[in-house]
Amino acid sequence: MEINDYGDGNLTVTQSMIDEVKAYITGKAYAKPDDAMKYITDSNLDLYKSGSSVVGGSAIVSGLSVTILNTQNAVVYEQEREGKVIFVSPRANFKVHSAEAGDKFFAVGYDGQRREVQVN
Repeated sequence: MEINDYGDGNLTVTQSMIDEVKAYITGKAYAKPDDAMKYITDSNLDLYKSGSSVVGGSAIVSGLSVTILNTQNAVVYEQEREGKVIFVSPRANFKVHSAEAGDKFFAVGYDGQRREVQVN
């Protein structure tokens, strides 16, 4: 893999290096986190700390633009189609790659709870 960050260079990561790191972490016997950590960022860290429940709201979809209104404590918003998450945004105003009439939108809390956002 080539990395161009402050100059050109190569970084080689072998499978044995990966296995060594995984074994090291497993050997520490860390407790699994209680919260759904996959969406944690520095911009939503306070929501994880507060433990406040997510509250759904509504969404306005105009073409590919989505505006989420009146939700509380959402760490991200998900677009779902046929039961699969196809887009995720940390912001309440975003553009999706595609939009279909049957798409659903969800406000997601720090704990992974999903509240459907009603599309107007």
